[in-house]
Amino acid sequence: MALWSLALTVLAGCLLGRFYYFGTNYIAAKKTGLRCIISPVTPYTLHWQLAASLLRPQLVKYCWFRAIDWTCAWRDGHLLHARLGSCFIVVSPGLNVLCTDDPVTVEHVLKSWREFVKPDNVNVQRRRLASPPQTCRTKLNLIQTLIKANEPEGDGKTARLSDDELRGNIFIFTAGGLESTSTTISYALALLALHPEVQEWVAEEVEEVVRENGREYRDVFPRLKRCMAVMEMGG
Repeated sequence: MALWSLALTVLAGCLLGRFYYFGTNYIAAKKTGLRCIISPVTPYTLHWQLAASLLRPQLVKYCWFRAIDWTCAWRDGHLLHARLGSCFIVVSPGLNVLCTDDPVTVEHVLKSWREFVKPDNVNVQRRRLASPPQTCRTKLNLIQTLIKANEPEGDGKTARLSDDELRGNIFIFTAGGLESTSTTISYALALLALHPEVQEWVAEEVEEVVRENGREYRDVFPRLKRCMAVMEMGG
């Protein structure tokens, strides 16, 4: 009886926490003055990955799902923005997602990303080391290069990239750098949680390799055959 009471208390606490964070996110979204749509699941988490994989035929009819699912967003193009506006916000318990097709907004975000609030655990020194030298900042990055290729050239020549080609390249660049990595890690962790014996098998390899080769990445990574096997299964 006491165990059931404890379980119900924990469940009630989790639900109250989700409602609290959802309410906080909703209030923050409404303050922007943009249109808001509600997502019952926090996007891009393990729960999201499972729901998107198992329940896709049922979820594709919902506006919030089509707004934050990569495949649906690509297929819909500007259709969703024609209904909801150039900018709108998807509100979920874990985070808010701003969806926009406004080129001015996109340009502002791309130029101002360094000013965004960073998590407290981000190493400032590593960010400085990763930043390009001052003398290199005049060079075009990948996004700027694609946009430049979309602009008409002189003497009436057409652009090297059409609007559809530009959008497709940026989509692939974004999804390839974000979605594939997060999906692989999410499924790999889920598989490890379901198979404790595999956890022990991987941990045994990690301990042995680190003990014999130290912690240098170039010395350790090539020897982690079991870890690579798990990531291959997760992918």
